[in-house]
Amino acid sequence: MDKDKKQKKSGFEGCDWDRVIIFEDGTTATCRTYSYSYSYRPKAALFVKPMTHNGTNFFSIKMLVGSDIYDMGVQLSK
Repeated sequence: MDKDKKQKKSGFEGCDWDRVIIFEDGTTATCRTYSYSYSYRPKAALFVKPMTHNGTNFFSIKMLVGSDIYDMGVQLSK
């Protein structure tokens, strides 16, 4: 889903800042980088690493699509 809220149903078109990636199971992740690539309904995986800095807990998130790795930013722990 791009910033204009239009969903791309035919395939994955890489990451753009703030593009929301919606997985078939409803999981979402937001891109924090730009990199273009195209794949029709590729397999993807999210990797989440819990971290702590100055007493604040957060998660660093990366997404693997094919052989490309995308930065999905960080999310504060609740």
